[in-house]
Amino acid sequence: MIKQFPHPKKYAIFQLMDIILYAALAVFIAYKLYLVLGQHHEGDDVRYPPDRTRLQNQAQEAARDKARDLLPLPATLLRPQPENPPGSTNHGNEPAAQSLAGGLLAIEKADPQFNEKTFLKGARAAFSIIVHAFAAAERGVLQNLLSPQLYRHFDAALSARAQAQHQWEMKVLEVRDAEIVRAQLQDKDAVITVQFVSDQSKIIRDTQGQLVSDPGRMVEQFTDRWVFSRNTTSPNPNWTLLETHSV
Repeated sequence: MIKQFPHPKKYAIFQLMDIILYAALAVFIAYKLYLVLGQHHEGDDVRYPPDRTRLQNQAQEAARDKARDLLPLPATLLRPQPENPPGSTNHGNEPAAQSLAGGLLAIEKADPQFNEKTFLKGARAAFSIIVHAFAAAERGVLQNLLSPQLYRHFDAALSARAQAQHQWEMKVLEVRDAEIVRAQLQDKDAVITVQFVSDQSKIIRDTQGQLVSDPGRMVEQFTDRWVFSRNTTSPNPNWTLLETHSV
């Protein structure tokens, strides 16, 4: 029995149809995949793996927290309030005249150029200059900085030292603190008391160079109260030392 084969032309047609069928199926599958995965429009959410999403959310939250910390206060809170609100008077808000704040306020009113920090800076400098000038017996410096009455006391002490033929070596090592403890306006004169806490060294020798002062007290801490005064109407900005007291 002779087996019959398809005609060659018919066999080629079948093969071509199979190829077309498989190609169409492949195109259909690719088209479906494109519809599901291939399209992405602007504004669509991008899906990240869970860990990446969590880290991104944490970073965004931290950035928002930092932005909140840096936000300025509302302008209404920063707006300066009126000095005299309606229905009130400034007298009720002023400190008592005899208090430290009241004394400083009175001085500021009499002398608008007065500044507490600037005054204390100058008082510190004057303290060191006067102590050193007394140790070096510089009468000219003392006379310019002290009141006439106080200068007479200093001059008398310098004369007694010279008569005893003692040599003084005195230095202000450090002014630890300078604080205004009292302030008054007496007529036109501003009078301010400053308390100084300082470390000072003092060595006293006789004519032979022998130590006269206590060796165990060459360096000591002192607390002094000095009273300064200045006429608020004077063009001279310098203050004068009226009194000195040890505490």
